[in-house]
Amino acid sequence: MTVAKIAYDRLTPAVRAKVDALLASNPAPDFSDFVRSATYPDQLKRYGIKAYSQWHAISIPFVRDGIIPGPARADNAIWAVDQCAKALVDEKTIPYEKARMLRFLIHIVGDLHQPLHAATLYDKQHPEGDDNGRGYKLGEGKKDRLHAEWDTAFGIYKDLADSRTADLAEVDTLAANVLKDVAGKTLGDATSTDPEAWAKESHDIAATFAYTTPEGSQPSAEYIAKARVICSERLALAGQRLANLLNKLMG
Repeated sequence: MTVAKIAYDRLTPAVRAKVDALLASNPAPDFSDFVRSATYPDQLKRYGIKAYSQWHAISIPFVRDGIIPGPARADNAIWAVDQCAKALVDEKTIPYEKARMLRFLIHIVGDLHQPLHAATLYDKQHPEGDDNGRGYKLGEGKKDRLHAEWDTAFGIYKDLADSRTADLAEVDTLAANVLKDVAGKTLGDATSTDPEAWAKESHDIAATFAYTTPEGSQPSAEYIAKARVICSERLALAGQRLANLLNKLMG
């Protein structure tokens, strides 16, 4: 939802009016505004709808120990961004479907900027892959998962997973904090609308940093602090890029 807030504030007035009208006229329960729509794809999974599960990530292999990865699926997050974009510009797409694909696009652009959504570790411990860090266990009792910790920036965004209970005022505050954290930084090409490039950036972060915390151990304070900095940078970029993409597609 933080990415959606950053993006929404950067839409042109004309595009903002278009997305507002599209979402309002084709409502989904609890997802009729732009920011809340960001959690729509995750909510589908909670309802038991698994058909779109592969759209949330791409399992670019991060290989250790000489393990040979299996074949990759084609219906991944990069493919999904392309499908959503095509639907939004196709005059033959009915408004209901455009609204649905817009909700997916808002979510997936954010996902592709989370490092663990673009990398899967293959090593002796995980010869079949660790499922984008979901099988990479952390902490005492090994109950925590690397993927989930990065999803919430190690706890900062844990209350925003469900738009039905999320406080939009908190979203506003978190988005403002992200922008404050990155002020003055050179983050990368904010004008990029290439999901393959976004995924490569995320994979590189996963390979060079995210997977450096030892499996089965509690991440250090230094690791968590750096991870949170990276999360802020990726959230800011995702928001700017989502806005640029929608301004391009719907302007």
